[in-house]
Amino acid sequence: MTGLYRNWYRNNATDEPSWMASTHFQATAARFAFPCYDEPSFKATFDVIITRPEGFGSWFCTRRVDTEDSAIENYKDDIYSRTPVMSTYLLALIVADYKSREKNENGKLMYEVIARPAAMEDNQGDYAFYFGQELLEKMNNHTDMDFYSVNENIKMTQAAIPDFSAGAMENWGLLVYREAYIMYSDKHSDGFFKQRIAYILSHEIAHMWFGNLVTCDWWDNLWLNEGFARYYQYYLTDWVDPELGLGIRFIPEQVHTSLLTDSANNPHPLNNPGLGSPVEVRTMFTQISYNKGAAVIRMTEHLMGSNNHREGLRKYLKQRSFKTALPIHLFQALQEAAEETGAIEQYGPDFNIIDYYKTWSEQSGHPVLNVEVNHQTGQMTIHQRRFNINSGYSVSTTNWIVPITFATASDPYFEDTKPSHIITESVTVIDRKSIGDEWVIFNKQQTGFYRVNYDDYTWDLITTLLRGPNRTLVHEFNRAQIVNDVFQFARSGLMSYTRAFNILSFMRFETEYAPWAAAISGFNWVRNRFVRTTLEKQINVSI
Repeated sequence: MTGLYRNWYRNNATDEPSWMASTHFQATAARFAFPCYDEPSFKATFDVIITRPEGFGSWFCTRRVDTEDSAIENYKDDIYSRTPVMSTYLLALIVADYKSREKNENGKLMYEVIARPAAMEDNQGDYAFYFGQELLEKMNNHTDMDFYSVNENIKMTQAAIPDFSAGAMENWGLLVYREAYIMYSDKHSDGFFKQRIAYILSHEIAHMWFGNLVTCDWWDNLWLNEGFARYYQYYLTDWVDPELGLGIRFIPEQVHTSLLTDSANNPHPLNNPGLGSPVEVRTMFTQISYNKGAAVIRMTEHLMGSNNHREGLRKYLKQRSFKTALPIHLFQALQEAAEETGAIEQYGPDFNIIDYYKTWSEQSGHPVLNVEVNHQTGQMTIHQRRFNINSGYSVSTTNWIVPITFATASDPYFEDTKPSHIITESVTVIDRKSIGDEWVIFNKQQTGFYRVNYDDYTWDLITTLLRGPNRTLVHEFNRAQIVNDVFQFARSGLMSYTRAFNILSFMRFETEYAPWAAAISGFNWVRNRFVRTTLEKQINVSI
C-alpha cells in the first residue's frame, strides 16, 4: 500500500464494497505516483488538479479553490491551491465517497475530519474533531508558531482510511489514519482505543512542525522527525488530558523499550550515515529513531530545564522553517538558548550541548553506571561502561557525557531533576555530602538514558527501603527504573537471579502503574524461557 493505490471499504457491514483512491509516499514512494526528486532535501511547491468521478469527493494537502468540468465525461477537475515548500513524501490525495465534519473561519476551511458516511453519521469523528483542535492549539502555543500562519493555503484534514498499512501518516494538511486509530464511538470503543487515538493524533500533529515545517535532511537522521513526534505523542497528550496517563506510560513504553533495543550487539546510532537505498532507508524506522530519540530529547529537556529547552526548540524551528535540518542545527539552537538563559552555567566552561548531544546521537548503545559508595566518607565512585544485554558489558570502550542526578536518605527529593553533575570519564568520584549507612538512588525520575547498578551493600539499603513503610519516598518512575534495571542485569549476567528476585520482593507492596508495567514485562520474559519445560508450572505459580 504505497504510492497511489486503490482500496475498498463497506460503508455498512452488509453493503457492497465501495472503492476509493489514496496515497502513501513515505519514504520513497512518491516516485511511483509521478516523476519527482523523491528525497526529503529536494523541497518544492506543488500545484495539483485531481480529476475524479462525479459523485465522489477529493482531498489534497491544501484548500480546493475551484471545480471545473473535466475533459473526461462524467468527471470533475478539482483545482487546489499551491502547497508550501515541502518534501515529496508529505504529499497526499484521497478520492472517495466520504463525509466531512468541518470548521470554517471567514469562509475558509480550517480543520476537518473525513471518513466513510456511516462512521461520520454515527458521530465517530467527533473525538478527533474536538481533541485534535485542542492538541493543535497547545502546539501552536508551545512552538510560538501558529500552524495556519505558516502558509496561507494550508488547512488540516484528518482522514480515516479503512485499509492503511502504515497506521498513520503526517502528510502536510492531509493527515491519514487507519480507521481504528481515529474513529471513536462511546458505544463500541474501549478506553484503550481512546488513549491510542489521542496519542496518535498528538504524534501526527507534532509532525506539522517537526518533520513537515523542518524536515530531516536525509533518512539517516530520521530521529529529528520521529523522536520529537514520539516525545509529543506522550507529553502533548498529557498536557491536554492528564487523566489519560501518558506522562506515566512514557517510562515503561519508551524509555525501557529503547534501552533494551539499544543494548543489543549492533544497534544503529541515532545518526546513521551511509544509507543509500530504499531498503536501507526502511531500516531507520526503528525503536532507536522513535523511542530512543524521544528518551534522549526528554533527557536534554531535564538537563536544560523545560522553559530553556523550549526556547531552543523555537529557535530551531524558526531558523530551519521550510528547510531541512541536520542534527548540528538542533544542537546549535539549543546551545544558543542555553547560553542566553544560563541553563548550563553551573557545569563550567568545558561543557556544551553540542558535544553532549553528539555522544548520544553519534554513538550507538548507552552506559550502565556502576556506583560504589563509601558510606564512611560519602565518596561515590562511578564507573561508566557500555551495557550489553547478551554479555553484560560491550567490548567497546565508549564514554558518554552523562548528566547525573541522585537522591539520598538525607535528601530524598526526587522532584528536582536538574543534573547536579556531568561526568565524561570512565571513572568519576562524586561526594554524596553525607556519611553513614544510607541509601542513594541515581537518575531521578529516570530522566537520564542509562542504567544504574550499585555495590551489594547499597543494594541492600535500597531493598530495605523499598520493603519498608517509606517505600513511597522513592518516585514511582525510579521504582519502575529499579525493576527494569534489575531484570536486565539478571538477564545479562551482571546480577544473579537470586539477588534480583530478592530486590524485586518489594513488588508485593507495590500499587502504582509504572513499576508494575516494568515488572510484568520482566516476569513475562522470564516465564517465556520456561514454556513447555518441566519448570513451567512452578514458574507460573511462583510468579
